[in-house]
Amino acid sequence: MATQFREEEENPFANFDFDSVQLEENANPFADFNFSEAGFGGESDSLGYSFDRAMKAGGRGLSELLPRMGLDVPQGIQDYSAKLQNAGEVGMQDYVPEYQGEITQQSLKDVPGFLGEKLAENATAMGITMFGLTLGQSLMKGPGVSKLVGAGITGATAGFNYLMLLDEAVETHAAAAGKTVDDLSESELGNASFTAIQNAGLDFILPGIWARSMKKAGMPANKSLKELADNLKTTDKEKIGSMLYKGVKQTLKSSLIEGSIESAQQANMMRTSVLGTAGINPESMLTDFAVGAAGGGLYGTPASVSEATAVNRSRKADKAILDFADVQAKVKAGEQYKSDVQSYSKDFDKLLAEYDSIVKDVKLGK
Repeated sequence: MATQFREEEENPFANFDFDSVQLEENANPFADFNFSEAGFGGESDSLGYSFDRAMKAGGRGLSELLPRMGLDVPQGIQDYSAKLQNAGEVGMQDYVPEYQGEITQQSLKDVPGFLGEKLAENATAMGITMFGLTLGQSLMKGPGVSKLVGAGITGATAGFNYLMLLDEAVETHAAAAGKTVDDLSESELGNASFTAIQNAGLDFILPGIWARSMKKAGMPANKSLKELADNLKTTDKEKIGSMLYKGVKQTLKSSLIEGSIESAQQANMMRTSVLGTAGINPESMLTDFAVGAAGGGLYGTPASVSEATAVNRSRKADKAILDFADVQAKVKAGEQYKSDVQSYSKDFDKLLAEYDSIVKDVKLGK
């Protein structure tokens, strides 16, 4: 029994007949899996729609729009992007939004759900753009390698955002002209591209504000040690009420800025179309403002928290500096004490030697 156990321990599959298992080549292990039931691609999956839309926009931009504008995109990238575009378009076809029309056409109780659905529909584009541009611009304010990493992240995010805005611009311009995107001329595509560049520039505003706010928040004050100590003695930590006020104020600021940017981008797309400013729909503008404001407040939460806690974190940083300076002073005092002790010891030894010399002279009668 012991011998048999050791053999099984060394090779637990010694008696297993692998030939009895029929493995079908090129089988798809997920052939019978229902991805819709898992939450991907379902009719109410607005988050999935946002991802499909990003694939479609990025894929069409690289495989079709940029080459039609004369840009040399490698064939391999075009082929892969065309597959992304097709996958995105197929996924978008299955999506049916729960809320139809503009925000003004919703009942008051449906407005939160309407805004939530619109935010989810734009989650991929808005999330990547805001996070990427904020992170990139924050890193670009740092030293050395950090600047290079930040520039890379900012550039990649800006490129993605441009493709998203280009796709939106060509569809808006085509609809305004009563055409399909395939019917747009090279000059019309160029006009849509310039519009997308303008709108992409607007998207740098809020992440730039967030990056600057989070960089300076919680930093130690540029003061002398005495001024830092006096400030800590004469001021108190901010209370929760004051912190909440600052957080809400920053959130409202982010909401107003992003809402205005979304409205401006929509107006700019219509302005540069064949319809001009006459094509601007006030209800659509209001919807874009509301969705942008909701997104600005939501995605700006880290910046709001940073602003709300800035004073207390700055005080903590000031105290850390004072504590470090105190430790340095104690270390320096200790070193001076050791130096003084050594000097005293030398003087004492010298005095003792002189005393011994005097005693010897007295004994010798000198």
